[in-house]
Amino acid sequence: METALLRATTPPRGRAADDAGEPPRSSDSLEAAPAGEGASVATTAFNMLNNLVGSGLLSIPYTFRIAGVPLGVASLVFAASLSFTSFCFVSLLCESDRSMTTFRAMAAAGGVPRQAASWVLLLYTFGTLVSFIILSCDFVAGKGGLAPQDSVIANRWAVCALLFVIICPSALYGNLADLKVVSVASAAFMVAMVAVAGYFVATMDTAEPPNATSQPALFAALRVVPVHIICFSAQINGPRFYAELQRRSPRRFAVASALAVGSALCIYLSFGLLGLRAFPDAPADLIADFPSDGVVGPASRAMMAVVVLTTYPLLLHAMRTAFRELFTTDWPVACIALTCLVGAALPDIGVVLELKGALLGSAVVFGFTSLANVARLRAQPEPLSAFDARVMMVASAMLCLAVVFTLASLTVFVKKHVL
Repeated sequence: METALLRATTPPRGRAADDAGEPPRSSDSLEAAPAGEGASVATTAFNMLNNLVGSGLLSIPYTFRIAGVPLGVASLVFAASLSFTSFCFVSLLCESDRSMTTFRAMAAAGGVPRQAASWVLLLYTFGTLVSFIILSCDFVAGKGGLAPQDSVIANRWAVCALLFVIICPSALYGNLADLKVVSVASAAFMVAMVAVAGYFVATMDTAEPPNATSQPALFAALRVVPVHIICFSAQINGPRFYAELQRRSPRRFAVASALAVGSALCIYLSFGLLGLRAFPDAPADLIADFPSDGVVGPASRAMMAVVVLTTYPLLLHAMRTAFRELFTTDWPVACIALTCLVGAALPDIGVVLELKGALLGSAVVFGFTSLANVARLRAQPEPLSAFDARVMMVASAMLCLAVVFTLASLTVFVKKHVL
């Protein structure tokens, strides 16, 4: 889910309204493509899957260790169900108003002020970029990292300084379309990394059973569910996916969503179970425990480092857009420097994932979509149909769940990591 919240794709024609882009231009528009054009259901499902499965995959064995396998599996299935339902809500919203082509517009339909939505996008992308910096430090300077232990770049601060120099040129790009090649490279290396790491954990034997968690089940669940929720987050791009779907309709989009979310769930479950089997004390970044000798460990770290470096500019673009919305300027170099500083100061990616999921995961994945559907249905003057009544009931329940779950998850996070 964290590979890229915003992928560079060939945009359809029509009215422009891009969450991650520049001012409206004819080439950046997002209305329905003419008949015969657009993405097929299979292509849409693949693009969604590409957004869903990312570096969060490496933390699934860690969450299974925290919560135990039964609760971890149940948490993943629960998060997948919320994500699929939210995608269905996106299609209903976009079908009711075909000019609704951005996440901010979707949030605004639910009465969320535009600046509030921009703050959510800013903090969410900032958390993801910080996690990328932490991963890069782990790959280079962590246990079994690529850098020799006695070298200069074996220090996390040195790695962050080097990353700042490498990433800074991405601040020059002001148009998402300019990053299309970077997006393709990111997707290709992510597929390769998942394949190599998956093969490694599947073929590795262990004689030790996974360590049992001593935490209360509810406490453990409120720690891992936020991480699982953000592993199924691609709703920020949901309106774009719907706009690009050939012969778009809620039914066809539901099929694409089911394929994407179901495939992501299978990948997460397989990697989580096999990773915990191979590494009973799995850390939040599983590759950190891969052996430094041989081929698989260094290759996995190198490929994941490429994924991070190629995905970073895409997410930086989204963060700059939110910055511009809030402060009229984007300060790209300052954004890069801040993510590098925080990434160097916070070595535990598990803490970042838990905080981001607890604070923003529910809002991004299913909170705003539920709120917008409740507002849409309440605005209808005539009595609701049986289908709309069911949508209203489910959306209202998910909206209440988002509020309660956010408060409970933040309470658990503070108790675990602050107090």
